[in-house]
Amino acid sequence: MHPHPQAIAVVTLLTGALNTILMKMQFSVTSLGSEPCAMLHGNATTLLCAFNKPWFGVLQVKLGMTLCLVYLFARKKLLHRSFLETPVHAASMTVYDALRAPETPTCTTLLATVVPAALDLIQSVFSFIGLLWVPASVYQMSGGSMLIFSAFLAVKFLHVRLFSYHYVSIALVALALVFVSAASYAQSPSTHKTADDGVNMAIGLFFILLSRFGYSVNIAIEEYFMTKLHVSPVLQAGMEGVWGLVLFVPLIPCLSYTPPGSSPLAKIWHEDFNDTWIKLRHSPSLVVLVVLYVLCVATYNVAANWVTKHMSSIVRSMIENGRTLGVWLLGLGLYYVANEPSMGEPWTSWSWLELFGFGLLVYATLAYKQVVRYPCQSVYRDGFVPIH
Repeated sequence: MHPHPQAIAVVTLLTGALNTILMKMQFSVTSLGSEPCAMLHGNATTLLCAFNKPWFGVLQVKLGMTLCLVYLFARKKLLHRSFLETPVHAASMTVYDALRAPETPTCTTLLATVVPAALDLIQSVFSFIGLLWVPASVYQMSGGSMLIFSAFLAVKFLHVRLFSYHYVSIALVALALVFVSAASYAQSPSTHKTADDGVNMAIGLFFILLSRFGYSVNIAIEEYFMTKLHVSPVLQAGMEGVWGLVLFVPLIPCLSYTPPGSSPLAKIWHEDFNDTWIKLRHSPSLVVLVVLYVLCVATYNVAANWVTKHMSSIVRSMIENGRTLGVWLLGLGLYYVANEPSMGEPWTSWSWLELFGFGLLVYATLAYKQVVRYPCQSVYRDGFVPIH
């Protein structure tokens, strides 16, 4: 029995949106720990602190990705298959080459997946550090910057030619990100806004953009593994999860025993994992959020890779745009329906600017991928653009 494509697409959208929201919710939960933090008012400290643990967030991602291997082995056993999953072949590969290609990657190839795993670990922690200070919707919309980075890498290293409509799309994406970032800062309550808040948000946006650049590079590396070395998408995710755990374990004592510091940048080199376990022990709701997040990561990886393999890239692009909108709607729901201001986002007059930025981002992304056309035909004079 084959899965229903529409159902898989919906699962991809929901789990993708929940991934961002659940991590943001974790960062907003306060729990009793062993590491003191400054109270909001005054110079006093307390042990009842927010669960600001970006490195532990990376550990959860790697656990979720590792579950992809559990899924593959369970499916192999239940369906009595002789292989884990069929690989993805390059579009330019001939029928003869595809037939003679090995069905499973070699051990050397699986060992080499440590490279994208290491890069994914680095970009993930940068991403979560940014999420500490940036609203979930803005964090998700910043994914549009990957179009800019991917275009740069394609031109610089692959010598791909871009046409005028590509450059127009890139400019519009950059403008959309400016609108979204400006709206995010402006809509924060002025009564609680300080100079540190502005600095923290700027730092958060910087780390998010840095993580998006790393992710763009990683996508190119993963594509090479999938199309040239015959590693299936879900197997690729599972191996990156395993290697991520192997690389992460030695980091735990290093992160725990480094000096904490008062700078926001201290999140890069310090995270007390003893404090993490104590906080989890004192907060059952936090444990539930962690378990849900790990399961959502696993489900998203399986579903999203199924969509990539069996449906068009246009569908995947639309799902990603829907995921961004889903994150925003869930944030509004947490604020107004669940009455969780620290976890959700309010709708303000500046939200209209953010909505406009989001719409511009979606339009420019679809135009870049030739799904829609710009009304000005002059941008297409230097190249033929088919209408899909």
